[in-house]
Amino acid sequence: GIGAEESLSTVTSTSSLSVAANFPCCPITGQPMKDPVVAADGHTYERRAIQRWLQTSDTSPLTGQTFSHKELVPNYLLLSSATNQRWGR
Repeated sequence: GIGAEESLSTVTSTSSLSVAANFPCCPITGQPMKDPVVAADGHTYERRAIQRWLQTSDTSPLTGQTFSHKELVPNYLLLSSATNQRWGR
């Protein structure tokens, strides 16, 4: 059998993967988002990917329009839906 310590480490190491697998893919990376943020264009991106993009560009990678600002806001809707799926709500 699996000891309590082993099963806990398995749960914690795979939970972030299972949550990420339920997330939509980032339009920049093509990978499931782990830290989804909304940019000024209204689209959701993986935080690290859009931060890298914004270092060299002030236009949206999806629309080509100039961003009115470079603030990134967590996508709470995606984050809360993933949390609810993880806990079976």
